[in-house]
Amino acid sequence: MSVVNKFNQKAKEYDSERRALIPCFDDFYGIAIDCIDFKGDNPKVLDLGAGTGILSQFLLEKYPNAEIVLIDLAEEMLKEAEKRFEGNDNISFICDDYITHEFNTKFDIIISSLSIHHLTGTEKKVLIEKYYDLLNDEKIYEEFGKANTDGIFQFEAKGAKNILKEIECDCYKDVIAASALNRPGPLSLGMVEEYANEKKNVRNGVKEKNHKDNIFFQYADDTYGTFVYQEQIMKVCVELGEMTWDEADKVMKFLKSGSGMKEKELKIKMQEEEKLTNKFVEGASKKGIKEKEAREIFNKLLVYSFNKGHAVGYALISIEQMFYKIYYNTQFWYVTLKYANEKDVPRLSSKAVKDGCVILLPHVNGAAYHKITKIDGDVCIREGTSTIKNVGLKAAQYIEEEKNKNGKFKDYDDFYDRMEPYRRVVNKRVLEALKESGALEFDKKIYFGRCQKYNSALYGRG
Repeated sequence: MSVVNKFNQKAKEYDSERRALIPCFDDFYGIAIDCIDFKGDNPKVLDLGAGTGILSQFLLEKYPNAEIVLIDLAEEMLKEAEKRFEGNDNISFICDDYITHEFNTKFDIIISSLSIHHLTGTEKKVLIEKYYDLLNDEKIYEEFGKANTDGIFQFEAKGAKNILKEIECDCYKDVIAASALNRPGPLSLGMVEEYANEKKNVRNGVKEKNHKDNIFFQYADDTYGTFVYQEQIMKVCVELGEMTWDEADKVMKFLKSGSGMKEKELKIKMQEEEKLTNKFVEGASKKGIKEKEAREIFNKLLVYSFNKGHAVGYALISIEQMFYKIYYNTQFWYVTLKYANEKDVPRLSSKAVKDGCVILLPHVNGAAYHKITKIDGDVCIREGTSTIKNVGLKAAQYIEEEKNKNGKFKDYDDFYDRMEPYRRVVNKRVLEALKESGALEFDKKIYFGRCQKYNSALYGRG
């Protein structure tokens, strides 16, 4: 069987698994697309790993004139996508690897369907139940609100945790906003405090009567009148200031420029600012807004903004991670530790134990890397032998290979004899390191006693 045929066969198996879960992701995909505001009515979109085009179908419901390029390596899945979008001339298909493919088109945004892993029947049932209302799961946002975000993308640092607490994060919109606000600009300008205060006012039923504030809420209601996203600013420029989308785009570029400019460049920038301001004031005057007020509004728009599409993407990753952290705690920490930078492993191990995990010390009957294991029915994480100083990955892999091939090591002598073919790598230095770390301890009572002390020490540091 050729590589392509094998790939198509595997893709078919994967897609059958994926299809079983697709109905449960309807709300998730729909809300994700709804959170993104495109420039104009016919954005140019690239759908990576498009499969049969599920995500693009959701996008077309909101933007029927969108020009979409679907790319996937699985030819048979793309054929199904072609049937799905038959008669739509705005949709094109590429059967290729998106990593190496050279695109001639400049896209407004790139989307990608969520990856759904193969799961056991029980796990899949739980996943379906939990994922169905992922963006409205109170437990998830309760943890974000408490800043229990160790191991969570974008929200591990103290500053990010402080933002979550200050804005009293309790919904997915807050997570998106917190991701966008955790930047030097908003932090120095007091935008976090503004967001938090306005949110409290809205929740407490306090309504501003000031016309200017009403305008801010009209265009930034999802962020309580605080302009956080570029898309919000562009919408104000176009709808209130009667600018074109190109002119609104210039405002965005104008915000990014300024630092390190020479005198001549700065003069041109100031002239451009005045030109854009006058254009906005002129348009706003047609809506009955006086010049002074219009200038104040425009000046507020020039403070700072972040791309909402990016913020949504970041937040969805964080929310999905939090789902795993809550419902599959040990598995979450196992993956986090396995792929963490070496220098971060001690810190994250402490956080994992503090979060309820049990971490076993490395052992020659374990694995080269971190691995999930069961002890008396309890799921634990065992550190890999490659984490032991002076052992190294190659020696750790040889040890695991021998164990998998000929069974677990019974005692030290059995281990020593079976390592004879690998003596050049599993040398005296490696043996000493394994002994000192307890990886060659075959007395269970002694081994688990050491593990208990190790977990106590980690908990204390957490």
